Amino acid sequence: MINKKVVICCPVKNEQKTLNRFFKLISKLIYNSLDYFIIFVESDSTDKSVYLIEKFLKNKKGTLLRFENNQNFNRFKNLEVSRNKYLDYISKSDELIKFDYLMAMDVDGVNNKLEFQDLDKSIKMLDDWTAIFPS
Repeated sequence: MINKKVVICCPVKNEQKTLNRFFKLISKLIYNSLDYFIIFVESDSTDKSVYLIEKFLKNKKGTLLRFENNQNFNRFKNLEVSRNKYLDYISKSDELIKFDYLMAMDVDGVNNKLEFQDLDKSIKMLDDWTAIFPS
């Protein structure tokens, strides 16, 4: 059990193929947390990512933020915009701003290589931490 409140933020674009495995990972994380909130930030997906996220979020604490990338940003700029979207959402919430941890997890397949046990061990390694990277 992760005895903390966790906000999980996930940038998404065309990740239909990786979402189901990612959902399994974060499901284990949220059900082992004191409290949780999931924020997916999606831009310009042309696959079924939005549908799968909406289906996953039913009966869960979370939201899907969407934006159109009319600027044709490169990947890094797109991640920056996504990050700013979820940070803005959190900063406007009296509840979420009080959560213990913010976990930014890309849905690009890299985090799908993580096992919950390894993530849990990393989180519990220290009482207080700033960042954990999936490498």
